[in-house]
Amino acid sequence: MDSQRHEQRQRQEIEDKIDQLEAQHDTGMHDYSWLRHALEQLCETRAILGYSYVFAYYMFGGEMFREEINEEQNEMNKNLFEDQQQQLDAEVCYLHVWWHMCGGTCIIHKQAHNNMRHSQSSTR
Repeated sequence: MDSQRHEQRQRQEIEDKIDQLEAQHDTGMHDYSWLRHALEQLCETRAILGYSYVFAYYMFGGEMFREEINEEQNEMNKNLFEDQQQQLDAEVCYLHVWWHMCGGTCIIHKQAHNNMRHSQSSTR
């Protein structure tokens, strides 16, 4: 239950930062819907990652498919699944840390950089 409250608090924090970005750039030229979509995907990915541990417990740890998959194949599948799970966990952690370190400012700097590159290329 604490993790759900923590997730909700983080989600609200990020939503507030997006609202601040939109308020700072209220010219209508900046569309942050992609950022909201990314936030949704990140939250869904966290949920999927959480469910994957339960899935792995039943898939690889018990009697469920004992007659259909031999022990050696089960161990290989388990190792592959755990490797993929660790990669997903690392990427989710990276995205979360990136957001909190930048506080949304990286997005503005990236947009400014892209705008500058666009204006330089159009003047040539």
